[in-house]
Amino acid sequence: MRKIVSGFLVLVPVLLAGCVTNEGAGGADRASPASTQTPAEALAACVERTKTISPSAMQSARQIMRVKTNEEAAPLLCTRLTKALAEGRIDHRDLKWDDGPNPQSKRLIRALQTP
Repeated sequence: MRKIVSGFLVLVPVLLAGCVTNEGAGGADRASPASTQTPAEALAACVERTKTISPSAMQSARQIMRVKTNEEAAPLLCTRLTKALAEGRIDHRDLKWDDGPNPQSKRLIRALQTP
């Protein structure tokens, strides 16, 4: 399993780059532009950001989600991550894992495998 997810660490921050409020820049009243988007617009923006992900990271994501193409994986990845975060099944600690000192997040893998 370590081989599958080795490049996945860079994937999550790229996808979620506009999905949260900017608390450090003035509080909740200064939300990111993503907060004014409709769900469809937010999904489209997230899918567009998947194009900046390395091929090896997308391959890892496809393997975890059990899909064959990036076209299938992109909206599925965005939807599943957003849903799992909103439902509290994963949190920021689950998004910060690698092959080094941070253990793999079984909760994140489970969230990506769950429709």
